[in-house]
Amino acid sequence: MILRVLITKELRLLLRDPWSALVLLAMPLLFILVLGLLLGEGFGQKTDDRTRIVIVDLDAGAGENGTPVPGKMRWADQVLDDMKETSGLRVETLASEEEARRLVREHRLPAVLILKPHFTERVRSCGFMRDNLNPFYRDGVNFEAVDAELIRDDKQVGQVAVIEQVAQVTLLRVILPYMIGRAFQQLADPDFIQLLGEQVYLPIPEGFGGLFDSVFKVKRRQDYKVSPPALLKLREKNVPDQVITKLEPLMDQSFADKDTFEKKLAQILTEEERGTYESKIVTTCREDTVNLNEMLKAAAGGGSKDLADARRVDYQSRVGKGVQGAINRQFEKYELTGMTWKALTRSKEEGAGGEVSEHEDAGGSGLLNRGAYRYQILVPAYTVMFSFFLVLMVGWIFVSERRQGTLKRMRLAPITRAEVLLGKLIPCLAVSLLQGTLLLLAGKLIFGMRWGPERWSVGEQVVTLAPVVLSTSLAAMGLAILVAALARTEIQVALLGAVPVLILALIGGCVLPREFMPEQTQSLTLLSPHGWALQAYAELLDPNPKSDPNLGIVFRACGVLAAFGAGTVGIAWWRLRLE
Repeated sequence: MILRVLITKELRLLLRDPWSALVLLAMPLLFILVLGLLLGEGFGQKTDDRTRIVIVDLDAGAGENGTPVPGKMRWADQVLDDMKETSGLRVETLASEEEARRLVREHRLPAVLILKPHFTERVRSCGFMRDNLNPFYRDGVNFEAVDAELIRDDKQVGQVAVIEQVAQVTLLRVILPYMIGRAFQQLADPDFIQLLGEQVYLPIPEGFGGLFDSVFKVKRRQDYKVSPPALLKLREKNVPDQVITKLEPLMDQSFADKDTFEKKLAQILTEEERGTYESKIVTTCREDTVNLNEMLKAAAGGGSKDLADARRVDYQSRVGKGVQGAINRQFEKYELTGMTWKALTRSKEEGAGGEVSEHEDAGGSGLLNRGAYRYQILVPAYTVMFSFFLVLMVGWIFVSERRQGTLKRMRLAPITRAEVLLGKLIPCLAVSLLQGTLLLLAGKLIFGMRWGPERWSVGEQVVTLAPVVLSTSLAAMGLAILVAALARTEIQVALLGAVPVLILALIGGCVLPREFMPEQTQSLTLLSPHGWALQAYAELLDPNPKSDPNLGIVFRACGVLAAFGAGTVGIAWWRLRLE
């Protein structure tokens, strides 16, 4: 009965002053609100120096009308794989173009790369052939040409430039090897060999022209060409070196008829040189040639027409493979038929081994930025900090009771020392629990914070949070009773209460989160009860919704806080004087 009266008295004293409610509830909420609005999106997240690239993947593959084709490669996957294997990048995906435009418009993302439905179809149409798509322009890859778009925030120019360069390099590494591989594969294509055969003319050995006409029945062409063998023959025919030197600029030029060739000679030789050597030059530089297609046709002759056609196709295929083989040997450091950068460069090194994750909106939404990651840090930090402000209220009440003689009257009344102490302890604990509960509830309802991993039910979250709130309140209550037992005046309450509480809050990480402190000073946070409380909250309220809390750390912190509370209460019991 007496204990209930004492508890009721203390509760009335603690709650009758409206400034008490302001300090215990309104002030921490105000701090959380202001800092939540002022701090950036990155506050409350683990430091990540990688460049964040956000992509909207709408690529539908290369089917008709943009429908996916089972078993066919989507080039958007190649882009994501390339970025994933690039060190220094953090790749995230967004579900829709509308969401991407909203986040950029609100300046929450500097840029977003959108791969639109026809991206694969456009990439597959890229090539070096006349009817292929050319995706390049002076500054790199033309995003629009391959049905891609980079949404930019003009107010974040520096970050946009970095992201655009990453996107350009990635698309270049994806598209260019495909174009090279596709072009190289076309070297063996019958159409290319047909074209090559029409361009390549081979000379017929002297004396074999009639044989080609009568037996092989191929079309010959007479050319005039200054070639190295022709210059060697002219020397053998005693043509002076000064004349041969004048002919050297015509090397590898071909003239279709005698008149054209003689007109060219007239431009470079004197009248005397022409009169003496022109006939030798014309005779020596004349070649009977036949193009490659005619040679293949002659080689395929004999038998039926179908057999001859089959041989000709086979011989063309051999020529194509020969061209490919020769180029492969010439450029053996590269796999020119490889369709990816890794295949083209014959790279054996593995990439960074990163991963592509869904973009998580760490900045929150609405006027208060509800759901922002920073509230997972701010709410517990200021809940812990202001829970220890109970020291001031309890200290002032004790001082007031001493000055008014209330404690002396209690000593004369039939009240034991234990009842007096419990009458102080229980109301302090109740107020502290109420404060912690209301602040966490406000954090969830007002600021959209989570009470634990998203895979946990609300019940599981409450069950794991309750010991942390209780043990923190025990520690705050113990320190409050200790200061009240030691202080004799309001000044002493301020010196013994406010100053230590602020210093402990600073050391414990309430003002500056532990993660932002130098590594060598982070362990100092555990010198204060605030540090232990925040360690437990950090495990349960990690900004990463997929985190896996270490409950061993949580319960160890709760044990340390409870021991701190019990220890300070024991000292207060020893030092308490009812006078």
